[in-house]
Amino acid sequence: SYAYATALLGQSVALFGMGAVLHWRRTFFAGATALVVDVGILLVDPLRAVNTWYLVAVTGLAMIALVVFVERQRQRIPTWVGEWRQRLEVWD
Repeated sequence: SYAYATALLGQSVALFGMGAVLHWRRTFFAGATALVVDVGILLVDPLRAVNTWYLVAVTGLAMIALVVFVERQRQRIPTWVGEWRQRLEVWD
């Protein structure tokens, strides 16, 4: 099962990289989506083994850290989004 999931992870990384290098928007986003799904598949068994309270604590701390990061970078985020939008508009 891990060998199959790792092979899927490699394929999604290759698809993601190909989309980025060749500037193919659909391939890029398909690779990114597949990468997220594959990481989720790989994390299912380890997350089942973790105690629920530890999982809730880590998830909560990650959410707090994300909110703090977003609040500190609030002025820069629209600029980043605008730059990414401009880059992706010239792709096929």
